[in-house]
Amino acid sequence: FALFFTDQGTEFLQSAEVESEVKDKVRAEWGSIGSAIQSLFMAMTGGEDWRILIENLGQDNLLSTLVFYVYITFSVMVMLNLVTGVFVEGAARIIREDKESEVIRTAVSSFHEIDADLNGVLTIGEFAAHLQTPAMERYCEAVGIHA
Repeated sequence: FALFFTDQGTEFLQSAEVESEVKDKVRAEWGSIGSAIQSLFMAMTGGEDWRILIENLGQDNLLSTLVFYVYITFSVMVMLNLVTGVFVEGAARIIREDKESEVIRTAVSSFHEIDADLNGVLTIGEFAAHLQTPAMERYCEAVGIHA
C-alpha cells in the first residue's frame, strides 16, 4: 500500500499545478515509502484524520481514495479479528480450566460419598457396590462417560 501511495503522491506532484503548501504536505505524507508507511500507520491509529490524508492526494483521485478505503477496511478487519481471537482464546482457556476443576470437585465428592467405611481408601468392593448410585452417575457424566 505504501508503494502505491508514494507513486500516487509523486504523480500528483508532477501532474498538478498546486500551491507549494499542498506540495509540501504531499511530500511530507506520501513523498517517500517511509513517509507513506507513517501516514498509513497514523491513519490507522488516529494520529491523522483519514480525510486530510486522502484530500492531499487530490480530491478527484478516485483510485487513490478507493485504495485508501480498501486499506483502512482491510486493516480494521485484521485488527478486529486479532482482538476477537485473543478474547475467544482467553474465554476458551477459562472454560477448559473451569471444566477440569469441576471434574476434580465432582470426583472428590463422589468418591467421598461411596467410601463406605470413611477411611479415605476406596476399595474395589466399595466402588463396585456404588456403580449405579447418583454419585457415580454424576462422576461419569462429568468425565464424559455415558452408560
